[in-house]
Amino acid sequence: METWNTPKLKLQAINMKHILIALLLAPLSALHAADASSQKPNIIVIMADDLSHRNLGCYGAVNFETPHLDKLAAGGMRFDHCYSMPLCTPSRVALMTGQHNGRNFSRASTLEADQRTFGDVSKDAGYTTCVVGKWKLTGKSKESTPERFGFDEHCVTEGLRNDSPRYKNPDILRNGKVEKHMGGEYGPDIVCDHAVDFIERRKDKPFLLYYPMVLVHAPLSPVPSSPGYEAADQRTDEKANYPDMVRRMDANVGRIIAKLDALGLRERTLVLFTGDNGSKNGVEMKLKDGTVYPGGKGKTSDTGVHVPLIVNQPGRVPAGVSDALVGFTDFLPTIAEITGVKLTTDIACDGQSFLAHCRGNKDATGREWIYQWFANNPQVDEVVEVVFDREFRLYGDGRFFHWSADLHETMPFETAQLVGPAKAAHTKLLTALQSSRAGFQRPLSE
Repeated sequence: METWNTPKLKLQAINMKHILIALLLAPLSALHAADASSQKPNIIVIMADDLSHRNLGCYGAVNFETPHLDKLAAGGMRFDHCYSMPLCTPSRVALMTGQHNGRNFSRASTLEADQRTFGDVSKDAGYTTCVVGKWKLTGKSKESTPERFGFDEHCVTEGLRNDSPRYKNPDILRNGKVEKHMGGEYGPDIVCDHAVDFIERRKDKPFLLYYPMVLVHAPLSPVPSSPGYEAADQRTDEKANYPDMVRRMDANVGRIIAKLDALGLRERTLVLFTGDNGSKNGVEMKLKDGTVYPGGKGKTSDTGVHVPLIVNQPGRVPAGVSDALVGFTDFLPTIAEITGVKLTTDIACDGQSFLAHCRGNKDATGREWIYQWFANNPQVDEVVEVVFDREFRLYGDGRFFHWSADLHETMPFETAQLVGPAKAAHTKLLTALQSSRAGFQRPLSE
């Protein structure tokens, strides 16, 4: 007769115990899995400095090496019609606030301290937030520092003054403290190090990382892997330095993606990559079709505002190419939709979300035009207004161009030429121009 001391019965009891434990824990495991799958996605917004869409191989360039971004585009959605402002600060203000510059851009190199940004939106949704890279939004306002705009952490160049060193031996503002580096350190790598560390530390809960890159803005100086980096004169051989800077920019994007891969976060992280304006004047981008696309930074024409937009999230963003029009005021409402935040009156947004296009919804309603209000320094510069679509561009002073066929806008339409598609486009864009002026915080004449 078998008793409880019999090995066979002991084994049966142990097995039954394990089965009961497994049954009890199963609902908890399922709940944990559901929580993980329903968790809001991490968001990483990367913006290169002075980078046209034509700088990248995935947009046709053959004289620059961008393998990490090309791979990101191949596995995600590449937008062919994304447009920034013509210069740095106007782009950053529009991108972060979701508003036209006519509403909130009052002084050069300044984001006014009373503005709310996608950093605030993300914090409202419970995200941990961080900004690394080029700030250059403080201007003459000591209040316009990163923590003022919804960022829990920051590691930035030009955080306190706009002329501080950004490449070799940089000044870094890290969480309110100034670091002066004098040992040959490279600014773009320091801020990228902080970004990688932030991802590591915040991997268990939703985060937003905003990475306005230092590269590839002038001065065109050697990068650490280039000959001449140790030399006292950092501006030698600019023609060779520029491709090296593009390559380094791409490599730092690759570091971010590699960290996400290593932590198993790729499927939980939406990555958006763009540029703040066209490439430096004098830069030539040679394309696969044999043509050359010039840098046009500062211009309101295509070469000054046409920038890349790559969106990648495996399993959520299908591989493809989108023809949707996207402007810089559209980033904030897109981030709001991702995070589940409903925009209220304290963020008077001029943009519209392009998330549906990122998800590959071909039936999604998109923009029919983009409006821009541009002045590098509104206190002294003449304001330029322009509204455009994929083919035509209408200026506030009445100039009208078929820009897709006239890249440098040298042949304005005469009134008699406004027939057919040109006339229809002019009517549409004129209506858009007039409606976009409504709601400005200041008259256009100021």
